[in-house]
Amino acid sequence: MDNLELVLNAVSVYQAQIDQVDKIWNYFSVVSLTVVGIILNSDKAVRTMKEPLVIIAAYLIFCINNHLALVKFHKQLDQLGALVASLKVNTGDKLTTFGKQDIDWTQESHILFIIAVCAGSLLTAWIRIKNHKK
Repeated sequence: MDNLELVLNAVSVYQAQIDQVDKIWNYFSVVSLTVVGIILNSDKAVRTMKEPLVIIAAYLIFCINNHLALVKFHKQLDQLGALVASLKVNTGDKLTTFGKQDIDWTQESHILFIIAVCAGSLLTAWIRIKNHKK
């Protein structure tokens, strides 16, 4: 297999990996919006704090697994990017879009978003329940 074919295969694998990361982010977004929508728009789901706490607990279980998968895929992207970068040096290609993944930023922003969804949803539910009892 010549170097050009190696580069093309590596780019193909890299693109497939990016597609998987996008799917994970999309799935996370849909579930997050669904959780917020249920808590904020359903008076039946939020009569006591028990209901939103159960919903948030289930959401957190989902988020832990989603976060682990997201970090794993970003680390693999980083490794694939390094592979493509090493191949471009050997072949002289000018592939500049394969930069190092900022895994720390990904982890921190994902966790901050999860905290914001949980805190905002619980606070809104608490205020709604408090005002409903008056």
